[in-house]
Amino acid sequence: MDKSASTEFDRVRAAIERSKKYLYKKGMILIVDDKLEERKKARVIVEAAGYLTHTCDFPVDDSDADWQNFLFYLSVSDGVLTDLVNLRGKPQGLLIALEAVSQGKPVVICTNTKEQGGHHGEAIGWIYDGYFARVKTRVGWIEVIPDDQGVWEKNWVGAIELLKQRIKST
Repeated sequence: MDKSASTEFDRVRAAIERSKKYLYKKGMILIVDDKLEERKKARVIVEAAGYLTHTCDFPVDDSDADWQNFLFYLSVSDGVLTDLVNLRGKPQGLLIALEAVSQGKPVVICTNTKEQGGHHGEAIGWIYDGYFARVKTRVGWIEVIPDDQGVWEKNWVGAIELLKQRIKST
């Protein structure tokens, strides 16, 4: 990273920290989802809970500017809400959760465990039971809920409530 980019990151980081201190007493939540509509829903719910938000799609790879952008916002966030998605053969949601945990950030995975035959549910059950629950990390996951028509949707309200608990326990 060149010096001017580093200086710009420092300037933005300072502005975010000021915003967190004076405007949003609870901090900032990073929301990562591949669907714009889901990011919008999550943002409204998380901001209504009193948090500053930053939303992003999944980074492409670690050499990409998107990954550097993600790492920057992760570094200034107090917690992460992420989807569990497999893009271009990479388990991006899992990579997001692992990177956040490696930086000591609490994470809640909010994914549709019922879509496409429940493949997300199988994956998250294996990941959570096989790793996260055993090592006592600050990672949790939230089940989907049916809407008025019985269609399964992501439970962003439940996700932010669980994340708030995980943030308090850090």
